[in-house]
Amino acid sequence: MRALALLLLAATLPASAADIYAPGSPDDPHLRVAEYLSRDSRHYSAIVELRLIDPSNEPQRLPEPYRWQLAENYLAFGLRDRAQAIYRQLERTTDDRLMLGRAQLRIAEFEYTRGYWAEARATLYRMRESLPQELVEDWQDLLARVLMAEKRYGDAARSRSAS
Repeated sequence: MRALALLLLAATLPASAADIYAPGSPDDPHLRVAEYLSRDSRHYSAIVELRLIDPSNEPQRLPEPYRWQLAENYLAFGLRDRAQAIYRQLERTTDDRLMLGRAQLRIAEFEYTRGYWAEARATLYRMRESLPQELVEDWQDLLARVLMAEKRYGDAARSRSAS
Protein backbone atom coordinates (compact mmCIF):
# COMPACT_ATOMS: atom_id res chain seq x y z
CA MET A 1 0.00 0.00 0.00
CA ARG A 2 2.82 2.36 0.90
CA ALA A 3 4.60 1.60 -2.41
CA LEU A 4 1.42 2.33 -4.33
CA ALA A 5 1.03 5.67 -2.55
CA LEU A 6 4.64 6.63 -3.37
CA LEU A 7 4.15 5.64 -6.99
CA LEU A 8 1.00 7.78 -7.25
CA LEU A 9 2.77 10.70 -5.59
CA ALA A 10 5.73 10.43 -7.97
CA ALA A 11 3.40 10.31 -10.97
CA THR A 12 1.69 13.54 -9.95
CA LEU A 13 4.87 15.55 -9.36
CA PRO A 14 5.66 17.87 -12.25
CA ALA A 15 8.78 17.08 -14.22
CA SER A 16 11.46 19.72 -14.33
CA ALA A 17 11.73 21.80 -17.51
CA ALA A 18 15.01 20.11 -18.37
CA ASP A 19 13.28 16.72 -18.39
CA ILE A 20 10.46 17.59 -20.78
CA TYR A 21 11.87 19.77 -23.54
CA ALA A 22 12.35 18.65 -27.12
CA PRO A 23 15.48 19.79 -28.94
CA GLY A 24 14.81 23.12 -30.65
CA SER A 25 11.51 23.69 -28.82
CA PRO A 26 10.86 26.94 -26.91
CA ASP A 27 11.80 25.13 -23.67
CA ASP A 28 15.19 23.96 -24.97
CA PRO A 29 17.91 25.53 -22.78
CA HIS A 30 20.20 26.00 -25.81
CA LEU A 31 17.47 27.96 -27.59
CA ARG A 32 16.90 30.12 -24.52
CA VAL A 33 20.62 30.85 -24.22
CA ALA A 34 20.70 31.69 -27.95
CA GLU A 35 17.78 34.10 -27.50
CA TYR A 36 19.64 35.83 -24.67
CA LEU A 37 22.84 36.04 -26.72
CA SER A 38 20.90 37.39 -29.69
CA ARG A 39 19.28 40.12 -27.60
CA ASP A 40 22.78 40.98 -26.38
CA SER A 41 23.94 41.29 -30.04
CA ARG A 42 26.29 38.32 -29.71
CA HIS A 43 25.01 36.68 -32.87
CA TYR A 44 28.00 34.43 -33.56
CA SER A 45 27.77 32.98 -30.05
CA ALA A 46 24.02 32.50 -30.54
CA ILE A 47 24.68 30.62 -33.78
CA VAL A 48 27.20 28.38 -32.02
CA GLU A 49 24.68 27.66 -29.25
CA LEU A 50 22.00 26.82 -31.82
CA ARG A 51 24.37 24.57 -33.73
CA LEU A 52 24.80 22.54 -30.54
CA ILE A 53 21.13 21.59 -30.83
CA ASP A 54 21.51 20.28 -34.37
CA PRO A 55 25.06 19.32 -35.34
CA SER A 56 23.72 17.45 -38.40
CA ASN A 57 23.13 20.80 -40.19
CA GLU A 58 19.52 19.93 -41.04
CA PRO A 59 17.46 22.75 -39.49
CA GLN A 60 14.33 21.78 -41.45
CA ARG A 61 13.78 18.78 -39.17
CA LEU A 62 13.69 20.89 -35.99
CA PRO A 63 10.77 23.01 -34.68
CA GLU A 64 10.02 26.44 -36.13
CA PRO A 65 11.25 28.49 -33.12
CA TYR A 66 14.72 27.04 -33.68
CA ARG A 67 14.68 27.79 -37.41
CA TRP A 68 13.46 31.38 -36.93
CA GLN A 69 16.14 32.00 -34.32
CA LEU A 70 18.89 30.49 -36.46
CA ALA A 71 17.90 32.49 -39.55
CA GLU A 72 17.69 35.75 -37.62
CA ASN A 73 21.12 35.25 -36.11
CA TYR A 74 22.65 34.29 -39.47
CA LEU A 75 21.27 37.49 -40.98
CA ALA A 76 22.36 39.66 -38.05
CA PHE A 77 25.85 38.17 -38.32
CA GLY A 78 25.94 39.00 -42.03
CA LEU A 79 25.25 35.56 -43.53
CA ARG A 80 22.34 36.60 -45.74
CA ASP A 81 22.39 33.55 -48.02
CA ARG A 82 22.15 31.11 -45.11
CA ALA A 83 19.32 33.11 -43.56
CA GLN A 84 17.47 33.28 -46.88
CA ALA A 85 17.73 29.51 -47.34
CA ILE A 86 16.09 28.94 -43.94
CA TYR A 87 13.43 31.57 -44.62
CA ARG A 88 12.59 29.78 -47.90
CA GLN A 89 12.15 26.51 -45.99
CA LEU A 90 9.94 28.27 -43.46
CA GLU A 91 7.89 29.77 -46.29
CA ARG A 92 6.84 26.25 -47.28
CA THR A 93 5.93 25.12 -43.77
CA THR A 94 4.57 28.07 -41.79
CA ASP A 95 1.25 29.85 -41.91
CA ASP A 96 2.58 32.98 -40.21
CA ARG A 97 2.63 35.46 -43.12
CA LEU A 98 3.43 38.36 -40.80
CA MET A 99 6.67 36.78 -39.59
CA LEU A 100 7.60 35.85 -43.16
CA GLY A 101 6.93 39.41 -44.27
CA ARG A 102 9.08 40.81 -41.48
CA ALA A 103 11.85 38.38 -42.40
CA GLN A 104 11.80 39.51 -46.03
CA LEU A 105 11.86 43.15 -44.93
CA ARG A 106 14.92 42.38 -42.78
CA ILE A 107 16.60 40.79 -45.82
CA ALA A 108 15.81 43.87 -47.94
CA GLU A 109 17.04 46.19 -45.16
CA PHE A 110 20.26 44.14 -44.95
CA GLU A 111 20.77 44.53 -48.71
CA TYR A 112 19.96 48.24 -48.62
CA THR A 113 22.36 49.06 -45.78
CA ARG A 114 25.19 47.26 -47.59
CA GLY A 115 24.58 49.10 -50.84
CA TYR A 116 23.02 46.20 -52.74
CA TRP A 117 20.22 48.44 -53.94
CA ALA A 118 19.13 46.41 -56.97
CA GLU A 119 18.88 43.28 -54.80
CA ALA A 120 16.94 45.17 -52.13
CA ARG A 121 14.53 46.53 -54.73
CA ALA A 122 14.07 43.05 -56.23
CA THR A 123 13.40 41.57 -52.77
CA LEU A 124 10.82 44.27 -52.06
CA TYR A 125 9.04 43.85 -55.39
CA ARG A 126 9.01 40.05 -54.98
CA MET A 127 7.26 40.28 -51.63
CA ARG A 128 4.73 42.93 -52.70
CA GLU A 129 1.95 40.46 -53.59
CA SER A 130 2.07 38.51 -50.31
CA LEU A 131 2.67 41.54 -48.07
CA PRO A 132 0.51 41.61 -44.92
CA GLN A 133 -1.38 44.88 -44.47
CA GLU A 134 0.46 45.60 -41.19
CA LEU A 135 3.76 45.88 -43.09
CA VAL A 136 2.69 48.08 -46.02
CA GLU A 137 3.99 51.28 -44.44
CA ASP A 138 7.39 49.73 -43.60
CA TRP A 139 7.58 48.29 -47.13
CA GLN A 140 6.82 51.69 -48.71
CA ASP A 141 9.40 53.41 -46.52
CA LEU A 142 12.15 50.95 -47.37
CA LEU A 143 11.31 50.99 -51.08
CA ALA A 144 11.43 54.81 -51.08
CA ARG A 145 14.85 54.76 -49.38
CA VAL A 146 16.17 52.23 -51.90
CA LEU A 147 14.87 54.26 -54.85
CA MET A 148 16.38 57.47 -53.43
CA ALA A 149 19.72 55.71 -53.00
CA GLU A 150 19.49 54.84 -56.70
CA LYS A 151 18.73 58.53 -57.40
CA ARG A 152 15.23 57.67 -58.66
CA TYR A 153 13.56 60.48 -56.74
CA GLY A 154 10.34 60.62 -58.77
CA ASP A 155 9.77 56.87 -58.32
CA ALA A 156 10.53 57.24 -54.60
CA ALA A 157 7.92 60.00 -54.23
CA ARG A 158 5.34 57.90 -56.09
CA SER A 159 6.09 54.84 -53.94
CA ARG A 160 5.39 56.82 -50.74
CA SER A 161 2.12 58.22 -52.04
CA ALA A 162 0.83 54.89 -53.43
CA SER A 163 -1.31 52.87 -51.04
